[in-house]
Amino acid sequence: MNMFWPALAAGLVIAGLASPAAAETGSLPSFAPEGYRVRIEGFYPGHVERVLLFRRLSRNAANGPRWLIERRERGYQIAGGPQGVFAWIDSRDCDAVASAMAGLGALPPVAITAPRSFAELLTLPLFHHPAITFEAWPVNMAGSRVSVTIVGQTGPVVQWLEGTEEALEECWRQGAPTIDGQAVPPALPAFQPRGD
Repeated sequence: MNMFWPALAAGLVIAGLASPAAAETGSLPSFAPEGYRVRIEGFYPGHVERVLLFRRLSRNAANGPRWLIERRERGYQIAGGPQGVFAWIDSRDCDAVASAMAGLGALPPVAITAPRSFAELLTLPLFHHPAITFEAWPVNMAGSRVSVTIVGQTGPVVQWLEGTEEALEECWRQGAPTIDGQAVPPALPAFQPRGD
C-alpha cells in the first residue's frame, strides 16, 4: 500500500513505532503485520479522547480480508470525573469496513518536502476541530518499511476519518468478536489516568 497524504496542519513524523499486535498475549488470534491507529482528542467542554485500532487477521473470512476494529472512548468532564467505553467491529458483520479500507488505500501518496529557507508563519490550532493522530505500519517508503504518524486537524486523512466514522456508526458492538469460540483480547490499554 502506498503512503498517505501528510498535508495536515501540524506536519509529519516518521519513527520506528512498535505495532500494538506485538503486545498480544497467547497464540490467539494471529494478525497480519499491517495496522492503523487513530486518536481523536477534543474539548466539548471537558477533555474527550477516542482511539480506533484497525487490525487485519492473518486468516481471511469467506468474503475476503477480516478486519477487527477496536474503539476506546473516554471523557474527562469538568465535573464528574473520567468515563470510558469500549466497542468493537468485525468486518464479517459490517460491509462498510471494506469500503473504508479501500478509501484509505485511495488517499494521495505522501511526500516529504525539502527544508524551507524561511520561517513559516505561526498557525493557530482550530479549537472547533478535534486533533487527529493517525499511525500506519508498516508503510513502503522507497523500499524501506517504516511506520508513519500524521498529526493535524485538516486534510484528506481527516476527511477519510470523518466519513469512516459516519459509515461505521451502526456497526459498533459492546462485546468482543470471537475466533474459534474465544473472545479476542483487547489490544488497546484499559482506562488509565490522563498521561498514558
